[in-house]
Amino acid sequence: MWATNAKIVGIVLGTLALYTLIANKIPQVQSEVPQALTLGANVTPEQLVAAGEKVYTGIGGCTTCHGLGERAPNLLTDEKGQGTIGARCGKREPGKTCKQYLYESLDNPTAYVVSGYQPIMPVMTKQLSPAQVWSVIAFLESQGGTVDVTASDIPTTSPASPTSPTSPGGGGGAGGAAFAGEELRHHDERGPARSAGAVSGGAQMSSPLRPAIRRYAEHPFWQAVGILLLAYIVVVGVVPILPGSAIVPKSVVLQYMITVLVGVLIYVSDNEERWRQFKEPIQAVLVEPRLKVVRAVVVAGVTALVGLVAYGQVKTTVAAPPNLRSIHPAPPAEITFRGKTITLTGLENPLRRYPDSLPSYLAEGKRVYYQNCLPCHGDHLDGQGHFAPGFNPLPANFQDNGTIAQLTESFVFWRVAKGGPGLPREGTPWNSAMPVWEDFLTEREIWSVILFLYEQTGWTPRTWEKSVSGEK
Repeated sequence: MWATNAKIVGIVLGTLALYTLIANKIPQVQSEVPQALTLGANVTPEQLVAAGEKVYTGIGGCTTCHGLGERAPNLLTDEKGQGTIGARCGKREPGKTCKQYLYESLDNPTAYVVSGYQPIMPVMTKQLSPAQVWSVIAFLESQGGTVDVTASDIPTTSPASPTSPTSPGGGGGAGGAAFAGEELRHHDERGPARSAGAVSGGAQMSSPLRPAIRRYAEHPFWQAVGILLLAYIVVVGVVPILPGSAIVPKSVVLQYMITVLVGVLIYVSDNEERWRQFKEPIQAVLVEPRLKVVRAVVVAGVTALVGLVAYGQVKTTVAAPPNLRSIHPAPPAEITFRGKTITLTGLENPLRRYPDSLPSYLAEGKRVYYQNCLPCHGDHLDGQGHFAPGFNPLPANFQDNGTIAQLTESFVFWRVAKGGPGLPREGTPWNSAMPVWEDFLTEREIWSVILFLYEQTGWTPRTWEKSVSGEK
């Protein structure tokens, strides 16, 4: 019997293992944990500034507000004739140095709200480590000022002791030992009585019951039913609680169960005697007069089940009407950009006409991208920015050959300038978080960042076909 059960369990587990192996071979998108910033005791101002720039344009997300229009002061450019932040921070509050002013602004953003702006800034000292905070301060001071942040400004912290009363789980060792001792004591006190009860119950058990249970356990039909139930419990109840797993979709559950059913049928039909025993209960329910009531219950149950499934498939549901959306809708022939009419048909990037100036345009495009686009589209232009998991749909992956590699530069200009709100009817429904960048960027800045996108990804924009006469 055990050999038979082991074969069935082996078939089921082997099938599940095969499906799991195939599923895990599918590439998965994973978010990388940002690297911790560690600064030594001999850190130089240049190192602090470099580290601060990475935090400012990366994990800190500072450019999201301080680089987009009028939501917050632009710290890296001249603010109302007062210079960059490094030049004006020491003049904000009398009696406070630039370093003090910047730290208090990060620690308590509502203390110094610049006139004309809303207090929307979070408490950055709770989101960043002390090393990250002070490196950002050094970077901001370097923008037109003198960097006076040193290693002595960065506080040193040590991890809490495991036995500390304030640490999570502190003092739990003694309590755990006491609890274990109490459990052991109760176990010793109740053990003899429970053992006696078990012996008494065993003596009172009806002797014919054990052979009946064994007979059902050894019968191929009930073995097959048990394996199917076990497989369903494993797929629906056990797999979702495994580390790194999730709820199995109904369609996948159906595929697993069909595979297990096929495997069980192959096994029970492999031997003629086993196949005969497997069919005995089914034939008995269908034809034997003594099982007339059971037959009626089975027929009624199957009929009701089929009816419920059919009703669930055809009943009306409350849902939004379906819409067909075009991912890359056809662009208009012309658009209006800040009051200027631009014809998109046949339009090429005007900056490419000046090859000697391309390096400066690429540098400008890089600046625009890292100040405005990085939080969503990512450092690698792959749509994996630190804000990306919060959006549905995800930001575009420019490294994919299905995005800008398939488009003309005039199309990209249209999408950047008009953003999600500017999509035509055939491009909806669409919850794109893409802003209308013509409200924040100039025409040249948009063309520059388009140059940077193609240069950085290595793609070549699609070009317009020319007729024999040379007309586009």
